[in-house]
Amino acid sequence: MKYLLPLYLIVFPFLVSAQTKSSEKLNFQQRRIQNLYLKKKYDKCIAVGYNNISKGYLDRLSYYYLSLACYELYKKNKNNYLLNRSVKYLNNSHFKTNELVNKIAINNEQTLKEIHLNLIDLAKSDFEQNKSKYQKKLKYAKDIFGDTINYVSLWRPTKIYKKTDSNIPREIKLIGNQFFNHLSELFDNGYFIKNSFSSYLTNELNINLNNVESKMLNKISTFYGLSEIEGKKHNNQIISFFHELGYNYINDDETPWCAAFINYCAKKIGAQYATGLRARNWMKCGKSSNKPSIGDVVVFGYGGKNSKSGHVAMYISEDFDSIYCLGGNQSNMVTISSYCKSDLLGYRKLIIN
Repeated sequence: MKYLLPLYLIVFPFLVSAQTKSSEKLNFQQRRIQNLYLKKKYDKCIAVGYNNISKGYLDRLSYYYLSLACYELYKKNKNNYLLNRSVKYLNNSHFKTNELVNKIAINNEQTLKEIHLNLIDLAKSDFEQNKSKYQKKLKYAKDIFGDTINYVSLWRPTKIYKKTDSNIPREIKLIGNQFFNHLSELFDNGYFIKNSFSSYLTNELNINLNNVESKMLNKISTFYGLSEIEGKKHNNQIISFFHELGYNYINDDETPWCAAFINYCAKKIGAQYATGLRARNWMKCGKSSNKPSIGDVVVFGYGGKNSKSGHVAMYISEDFDSIYCLGGNQSNMVTISSYCKSDLLGYRKLIIN
């Protein structure tokens, strides 16, 4: 017993020193938001945390406790807005890569698992109603939690229509709205990772494509799902589109890149592409097309004739008031999206240089 006291006296200073060193890593505002969360004062925790961030402080720990506080309120109120905020703040916290936040997150392992599971449940509820919403949630699941499960294939098995089928929906034969939905399902299920997009269109659905259209659609389809990275990090693949075209001074994925993407793909297949990085420049490239077909370039303009803003992508299909396009920088990613016909500037057919 007489040896225990001296040993305690030797070890105790080191324990105190370690605790003090750990606490010194938190500044006053960080300690405040942490204490508010631990005391279950979630509303106050959110108010303080949001105030910290709104002042321009990129405080990963504030983001982290904002996320946890929002989730605790979500459990109580079942308000999906709170879960969405929780996930967004958690993504901004970089809890897996930020050393300080990562150490603290170890104590909240169960809560983080719950956030993950609820995120997937919410994505599933959005699945049939809002494509962009469920895609964004699944992207968060992948980026935050490393979840690479193909939930789309689990939630809705894909029907692969062939020209020999007698029950192909009329809308698909006519390239209408259902055709857009059908192709979206195939892309989301990864069908075109192993199968040629153009071959499916020509061989299975009897859609006529020339050589340049086939090459362009196949090139673009290889990038399906490519997306921007939120925060300070940037997707190097998107940056490479700019660099390949000679714009080496652009080193972020937040600069509008729809035209850079179409230009890049056209260049890679040896087709003529527009000068500059404006979508509207495509109106002076290729050949005019009055009757659009899949594989044509479609150009949109916003803000009137004097505006320079717009969008460019590949025509897929259309209905009464919408045009469906495969392109880049559509909801910040390469995907199929709809655009209003009222914004249409024109269609262009690709030509080889």
